[in-house]
Amino acid sequence: MNQDVDYACELIENWDPKKQFILDACCGPKFMWFDKHHPNTIYIDIRSEQKGFVEARKNVEIQPDMIADFRDLPFPDKSFRLVAWDPPHIIRKNYAKHDMTLKYGILDKESWPSDYRRGFMELWRVLEDYGVLIFKFNDNTLNFKKVLELFPVQPLFGNTISNAKSKTKWFCFMKIPTQESVTSGCKGLKRNQHPDSLELSKKGQTLSVKRTKPSPDLTSEEKYIVLKERGKL
Repeated sequence: MNQDVDYACELIENWDPKKQFILDACCGPKFMWFDKHHPNTIYIDIRSEQKGFVEARKNVEIQPDMIADFRDLPFPDKSFRLVAWDPPHIIRKNYAKHDMTLKYGILDKESWPSDYRRGFMELWRVLEDYGVLIFKFNDNTLNFKKVLELFPVQPLFGNTISNAKSKTKWFCFMKIPTQESVTSGCKGLKRNQHPDSLELSKKGQTLSVKRTKPSPDLTSEEKYIVLKERGKL
């Protein structure tokens, strides 16, 4: 155990976020990876297993770079551009020693909602602004809609269709800063009715500023109106 802690401390100490900007937060046997030792990725899992721990698949192993819990990560805020999350999805007791749970782990029947919620929030914390979180899930024992309801953010897109061969789902989230956080340094700045002006209110005084070009944060409709008014269209 001390060796794991020492290795984790050394890994964090030598970690270069410019080179390792991808996190697999629950790597398991890394089945979904084409390159299981991708140089830009840190692989973590809550356990380590040698080859042979799954009798039916002798070559399967779980060898993360670091033993860590996705509910309590040792990384600073906004550390990664891409996070892959393939957490356990089975809660059946009779599956405790099943090949599937040996490979992917098992959920606690009481705490799984809070575990998922805490995990998502922790991954969101270490994700950069405009970073992407890929959530892989199988609704063999849990309905994916109930799981998604635990998260404070909706996925942008994903597959929600099951078939006889697979119930695996993929969902893509992007950490898009809220309008409030993006404009936190511009308090009191409000858009005027004219699509190409801003209204700056300060101590009751109003200053209207005309732009020479359409603002980059205008919608495509607003930009069209501005350009049309200027005779550019």
